[in-house]
Amino acid sequence: FTGDSYRLNQAIKREARAHMDEKMPYKEIMTYEGEAYLLYILGDRGKLLGYAVNLSQYFVLRENMQLVISDGEGNILVNQGDMLLEEEAIAQKLRSNTERAGLMYMISRKDLEGENLRILLVHKDEKLAFWNQMEFWLLFILIPLTAFAVLWNVYRFVKRIIYQPIDHFVHRLTEMKKGELPENFGEAGKENQLEEIRLINEKLDELITEMGKLEQERYEKEKEANAALLQYYQLQVRPHFFLNCLNIVASLLNENDVDTVKTMIYAVSRHFRYVFQDSDSLVTLAEEIEEVKAYCNIYIIRNAMPILLQIQLDEEDESYQVPILCIQTFVENSIKHAVSKNRVLSISIMADRIEDEEQRYVRIRISDNGEGYQPQRLEELNRPVTQFQYHSRQVGVDNIKYRIYLLYGERARLYFYNSPTGGAVTEILLPREENEHTDNR
Repeated sequence: FTGDSYRLNQAIKREARAHMDEKMPYKEIMTYEGEAYLLYILGDRGKLLGYAVNLSQYFVLRENMQLVISDGEGNILVNQGDMLLEEEAIAQKLRSNTERAGLMYMISRKDLEGENLRILLVHKDEKLAFWNQMEFWLLFILIPLTAFAVLWNVYRFVKRIIYQPIDHFVHRLTEMKKGELPENFGEAGKENQLEEIRLINEKLDELITEMGKLEQERYEKEKEANAALLQYYQLQVRPHFFLNCLNIVASLLNENDVDTVKTMIYAVSRHFRYVFQDSDSLVTLAEEIEEVKAYCNIYIIRNAMPILLQIQLDEEDESYQVPILCIQTFVENSIKHAVSKNRVLSISIMADRIEDEEQRYVRIRISDNGEGYQPQRLEELNRPVTQFQYHSRQVGVDNIKYRIYLLYGERARLYFYNSPTGGAVTEILLPREENEHTDNR
């Protein structure tokens, strides 16, 4: 409490004396200077013991905000701030356990641990009503008009370049085949006919050249689309992961743990720089391993659980280029599914060179000491991914598989299996020639 502690104590004492004769323990919501307090009192033989919790400090109440405190049955105990929603509407939201309060409202919710209380903050924002924004209607009108204009120009271009020459050519060939020639055709007419055929052939050559250009442009567009898709996969992040990291930093600052805060900030910033770096799609093995270490440090600080990370990488392979996040994704997968309170999580990363069917590979193996893959999951993982597919969960593994397919085609291989001694194993085989002659970093 940042106000006058003496006056607050006096108010609590008055409230306690007023309820000394009531059944103990006594609990109620007390309002003091515009703030709500949870008052809990134990009493025996004239002696009182209890505490007061400032419930208004859970949220900062500003303009266009409404603070509501209710019990577990949905009964409203405190209603402060601007009256944005009626009590009946709020009660309905509490019963339905929803966080949506209409197109112009947002609701933040907090359950008070150890007490059967729920705190809600209703926030009104006119910007959420998109239909009231001029930009929405401007886009709503301009997009169809622009699309119509583009389609109309495309239609005119195709008709002028393709349909008209072909139609004229077919028409003239039909006339020649039927022998429909003018009466005064003669030798001059035959020469004119030959000249017309020559002109038609020239037009056809121009048409074929133009079609070749269009095909080349289509290929370039597909190439750009694949590059954009690669970038989308590369830059995909999980916002809640970073929010959790920031919350941990804030908690450590409150505990004055400066050294741990520094380590956490360095690891998170290293992870940010790596994910959002200016790169086409490839990084060195050494850079990918450093990213894995930074990610593991974040997890260790965030969850206070150790990770035994074993890395076997020859110095000559450190400069080998691999798709970004191709190792970190599977390490993250092991942390998510193999961690257990009964054992220390151990993750092993090994890279070496092998030859298989006259093809030289760099093999990367990621393994852990968890329970291993489920049979159904193994079947899904070993199924090739050759086209973009959206999945609401486990999107990272499919992202890596599809990016590797776009980069190397069918020359690269991925194997997923369980180790005989326990734990999940992932093997990535990348063709060495692809990296030995690649400079696009």
